[in-house]
Amino acid sequence: MGTHGLGVINENGERFIEFCQNHDLTIGGTLFIHGDHHKYTWNSPDGVTKNQIDHLAISSTWRSSLLDVRNRRGADIDSDHHLVVVEVRLKIAVAHKAGGPGKIGKRFDVSKLNDSDTRKSFRLELRNRFSALEAATDSLDEEWNRIKVAYTETSSVVLGHKSAKSREDWMSQRTWGLIEDRRKLHLSLLETQDSIVRADLNMQYRQKRREIYRSTRKDRRQWANGIADRAQRAANSGNLKELYNATKTLAGNSRFKKKPLKSKDGQLIVTAEEQLIRWRQHFEEIFRSSATQTPDTLQIQPTPTRMLDIDTEPPSTSEVAKAVRSLKTGKAPGLDLITAEMLQADLSSAVDVLTPLIEKIWTAEELPDEWNKGLLITVPKKGDLSQCNNWRGITLLSIPSKVFCKIILDRLSKALDPLLRKEQAGFRSGRSCTDQINTLRIILEQASEWQREVYLTFVDFEKAFDTLKWSSIWSRLLSIGVPPKIVRLLEAIYRKYSCKASRHRMGIV
Repeated sequence: MGTHGLGVINENGERFIEFCQNHDLTIGGTLFIHGDHHKYTWNSPDGVTKNQIDHLAISSTWRSSLLDVRNRRGADIDSDHHLVVVEVRLKIAVAHKAGGPGKIGKRFDVSKLNDSDTRKSFRLELRNRFSALEAATDSLDEEWNRIKVAYTETSSVVLGHKSAKSREDWMSQRTWGLIEDRRKLHLSLLETQDSIVRADLNMQYRQKRREIYRSTRKDRRQWANGIADRAQRAANSGNLKELYNATKTLAGNSRFKKKPLKSKDGQLIVTAEEQLIRWRQHFEEIFRSSATQTPDTLQIQPTPTRMLDIDTEPPSTSEVAKAVRSLKTGKAPGLDLITAEMLQADLSSAVDVLTPLIEKIWTAEELPDEWNKGLLITVPKKGDLSQCNNWRGITLLSIPSKVFCKIILDRLSKALDPLLRKEQAGFRSGRSCTDQINTLRIILEQASEWQREVYLTFVDFEKAFDTLKWSSIWSRLLSIGVPPKIVRLLEAIYRKYSCKASRHRMGIV
């Protein structure tokens, strides 16, 4: 404890000093010379009594890092306590610029494309950049990079990046005006010495606080009613996505709290570097486990009796346009930051640049390197979130690469759909697992009506998609008559596949 504290030590102060002594802590607010008006941290409602009752305690080991401790009376925090500010000397690592090598850039604000004028500006800027491109090259990576740069630079100029909200969007301008008035009254209270004027200002300040409280409650109620009406309209129209977004907005920010991870032997992992290594080990085990879990006998398949009628020629412009239109909007982009909204904003330009690129991919049976890289993120499941197994890994892929995949999927679906069992409803056009749920419900209702026993077995394969052996899938496709050309294109998608993880996306503390 220093010699520059304010006031008399009471019983609680003595307990605090004893606590600091037992834990080798230094009370920062007593170390630096300041006027009393920069020391006291609490002011009584009548403005007469002032005490220093808010303190910062720092380990004696880091005492030399403490440069200053004082209050900031001008901060309008709507409290009888003053904000205590600490100045600390830190040594931090060099921060690399966003977008540099190995960095993941900020997403573009594609919501601006809903505005017709912004959409026109985006199209014009994009077409100007495409018209300035050099002639096509034989390198897939170079051609893709030119397309990517045109889209990202256009988006940077026209759309800008998403930014964090600086204000609550449900508060009205009237409420913000009242808050500004309260701030001015707060400053006047600090500057006034006359007791009569101070009492009048104090009364005005309390009145302004009540007005702000009533105004914010009204704003919040109107905002919540608007979101609820939006959710009701979405429910009435069957728009489940809009219903989910509205419900999520009303429920508030329910994102998981970041927590440290545990190693395999249960030890807590503290540093970010060690946590990232633990995530890498976890997902490597998952992706490599398929090598030992799938029997090699599945690779041995009989020669197909006939080849399925699947077109193996390079895609036409109409196929590319159909694939671009079918992309789902509102999805997170991959490492290239290109979204479906950006491609669909100017369909003709997207088709003009993607068709030649896809034709080269089709002929070479090779993908651009960036299309083989995904951004790995984690989503919490149930249980202890310090265990990696209680997180689900999701890979964000390049949206333009999905155009290529959708073309192959469309050609395969037309030929393979008649071969699938009628019981198979998942991942089929026009059908879903809801069909099975409805069928099961009918069976249970009939069994209940006729008082019959029903035995149900639910099988859930752990990490089913992560542990598939790709070579077995290729062999199975060949055995049912899928042309080798299509199988080789599918192999190219997985051949050099890799994942990249960022600390923020992995929830690393």
